[in-house]
This record gives sequence, structure tokens and C-alpha cells, in this order.
Amino acid sequence: MDIISKQPSLEPFKLFGSAHIITVVVMLLLFSYMIHLCKYEKFRKVFKVSMLIGLIVLDVSFRLWSGFYQTSDFIGMFSIHISSASIVLSIWLLISYNQKVMDVLFYWGLIMVPQAIITPGIYRYGFPHLRFFHIFLIHFMVLFTVIYYMKVEKKRLSKPHFKYVIIMTHLYAVGVFVVNMIFSTNYMFIGRKTNLPSLINYLGEWPYYIISLDVIMILLFVVLNKLYLRYERNNNENI
Repeated sequence: MDIISKQPSLEPFKLFGSAHIITVVVMLLLFSYMIHLCKYEKFRKVFKVSMLIGLIVLDVSFRLWSGFYQTSDFIGMFSIHISSASIVLSIWLLISYNQKVMDVLFYWGLIMVPQAIITPGIYRYGFPHLRFFHIFLIHFMVLFTVIYYMKVEKKRLSKPHFKYVIIMTHLYAVGVFVVNMIFSTNYMFIGRKTNLPSLINYLGEWPYYIISLDVIMILLFVVLNKLYLRYERNNNENI
């Protein structure tokens, strides 16, 4: 079946093409409407359970598809990219709320995960391939999980969240670097550049682009932290 084949004859994915832009707009409108419906308690419970089941099914099905369907791809099956880790954290959060997980997911979900929506690594999987739908659905669901907890359940970050997230992100990157060294993988693109369209391609050669990426990440985390603090002040003033 061409829509699930790893070597489809379908038209390749076109970055910022009509299918890309329409999918992003539809997902944002759909979620905005669902957030509106979350004011009803019954819908809120259904929404959370649906998000949890959806994330688990999408994540497991992709890993099985990567590892066993047609040619094997165990790198995809055992992916430990930030976006993959964010999916696991979202599932954890929906099963049992954890403040430290929320602290990390807030930054990863709002800063790191959108990279996979803006420049998804699916160059051969254009619409209507299932991989096309998968990558947008699962990454948007991570984004939606963060917004849901902030907007609907009024969850807040812990006081030392910023330093904690910076430390945890760098420790995670070090762990991924070790895995890459042992298994000759390239998770988080720490070992070499990606051939796909990405910000990395404009940041120089290895290892200089890693330093540039780290600086950009910290700056974006700082901006998000400032926006969060302003959001908190506005909420406190309205109480």
C-alpha cells in the first residue's frame, strides 16, 4: 500500500506547500475549538483520555513501522530525539501529573517540538501518506498537552524551573551524545548535520553549529521564561 510504504511513489513532501500550511492551520483551529469545549467537565475528561490514547497509539505504531515494516530502521524505532522524549513526557503527564515533567515539557514542547512542525523530516512522505499525518498529529498533540495544562487546568511552573530545565536539557544532550558515540547514531543531530531542510544548515559546520544551536536554544528559553513570568503577573493581577 503506497500510503504506508517506506518507498512510496506519492509526491514528496513540499516544505511550506499547500498541504503543509493547510494542515497546520486546521490543527490550530481544531485545537482552539477543543480548548473552548474544555469548559465542560465531561468533554475535558474525554479530551484528556483521547489525547493519552492518541499519543500512545501514534508513538508505538510509528516505532513498529520504523523497526519492522519493509526495510528495518531501528534508529527510528528507538528514537531519542528531543521531540521523541517530549512525546514520552506528554504521555507521563497525562497519566499522572508531575511538576518536574511539566517544567521540562513546557520548554521542550513550546520551543523544541515546533521545529518538527515547521521543518518536518519527511522529505519523501507527502500528503496523503500516513507518515505525513503522523508527524503533524503527534507533535501538535505534545504542543496541545502543554497548552491544555496551562490554559484549562491552570497549572504553573515551579519557582526554580528555568535553571532546572537548562540543566536537564544539557544533561539529556550529553546522554544522547554518549549513545551516538556507542551506536554510531545521530540523534539530535549532534554528530553531523541533517540532509533535510533545517535551521542547522545555516549555522556553520560541525561542531560550531552545535554551539550556535545551544546559544539559540538558551535565548529562546529566556524569551519564553520572560513571557511566562509576564503571563503569571497578569494572572495574579486579575485575581
